[in-house]
Amino acid sequence: NEDLKARNAFAEDGLAKKECPPTTYVSNMGKPCIVTLFDEYKFDDFNLRSFNYSPICAGPWSKVVFEGNFNVTQGIQFDRTVTIALGRVNIYFGTTKEPSPTSEIDLGNLVNSEFTGIIYGTGFLYFYPLKSGKQEPNVADRIYPLGNEAGGTVLLFNSTDQLTVAFNLPSNIERVYLDVFAQSQSSDEFWYTCVPSELSDSLQSCPNTAFRETEISINEQPAGVAPIFPWIYTGAIDPDLWTPITAVQTLNFQRYRVDLTPFAGVLSNDKQSHQVSLSVYNCQDHFSVVASLLVYLDHGSRKVTGSVVKNDIGLTKPPAINEKLTNDSSGDSINATITTTAARTFTLSG
Repeated sequence: NEDLKARNAFAEDGLAKKECPPTTYVSNMGKPCIVTLFDEYKFDDFNLRSFNYSPICAGPWSKVVFEGNFNVTQGIQFDRTVTIALGRVNIYFGTTKEPSPTSEIDLGNLVNSEFTGIIYGTGFLYFYPLKSGKQEPNVADRIYPLGNEAGGTVLLFNSTDQLTVAFNLPSNIERVYLDVFAQSQSSDEFWYTCVPSELSDSLQSCPNTAFRETEISINEQPAGVAPIFPWIYTGAIDPDLWTPITAVQTLNFQRYRVDLTPFAGVLSNDKQSHQVSLSVYNCQDHFSVVASLLVYLDHGSRKVTGSVVKNDIGLTKPPAINEKLTNDSSGDSINATITTTAARTFTLSG
């Protein structure tokens, strides 16, 4: 087992026991430079936790990996959402498992006489060196955060709510992408089970249909869409879905990358600021969103010009709904089958 061999090798190197390598460690990547971001932080309330980061690992690097080790004491506790930002840029977004420059951690945890589990966490960055003769990875020249002032998430409570940030960008943008997270919360947690609003009371379900999507705009013009993953958090629906191991992605949400390169010429106009906005179609209560704008520059040019040639994204069309409702023999309950169908086809070029 290569992973076990790698961990044993780290132990033999005399590293602190808490500094075990990440599960993504590959033995042929070389020994990483390890930076401890925070150590045994205690999470027993909803206050942000700050940590200081100093760039002490000399580059170039082939890969940088964040590892977070979180554990909860014995007791009663729900799963909790975690976001970690470095220099206001999100580097981690996920949830915990139930018991069975200045940067910050947002891991709100309710601890009282009923919910007694306290969460402790330790975090590291692993900087893997670039091997001799290997080409450096092609990474973004600039990363711009979309979130709150601390780099955390922003809550959207309906379809018209937006996370909007204005940027003054370089004049030589070659490519641009947006990494998007949109986490369903509260009565939108099970959005994929929601029904048309006129039936929500009689069927005792959430409204606004079983369709959600993240919508991106630039300077108030539609620029892209991102699907929303139906995460099933610990404690939801059926224990077989999240025990003995947690459900897909819930420990580490995967961001969705939207290609905004057709807007590269527009965004390279450095004579004005540019607004990038996120909203969630059919959101009703609520979504937690955060994003990062990744900008790649044309190093052979001082100025990139261009425009959007075609953009027919337009507004989201309401999903098609097929309803089959019947009353049972007693007339006291309703048997319902509701099918929700949504499709997207558009062209965006620049």
